[in-house]
Amino acid sequence: MLIVVVTVFLMVEIPMAVATLIHVLASMSIIPFAQEGYKYLKITILISNFIIMLSFPLNFAIYCGMSRQFRVTFNELFVKKVSNNGQRNGQNNYKPANASTSL
Repeated sequence: MLIVVVTVFLMVEIPMAVATLIHVLASMSIIPFAQEGYKYLKITILISNFIIMLSFPLNFAIYCGMSRQFRVTFNELFVKKVSNNGQRNGQNNYKPANASTSL
């Protein structure tokens, strides 16, 4: 799972890193860069940002699909399971393990 997540991360971040590096080097006049090139650089940055935005739900889907422990923890934290046996009224149905069930 870690390999898949890191691969997806690198696939979407490397183009952005290259575009940022080109912009920094051109701003410092280390490499010559024509005004026309900035047009394509801006488009590359916009597309890279959009792909990065799409990768966030993809990472969530990877975690959910590959990790049972992640699904269980996610359900415990965010999915509220309300039973019909009085918990809606604020009653606590907790019984100690050594309590007898017959009254």
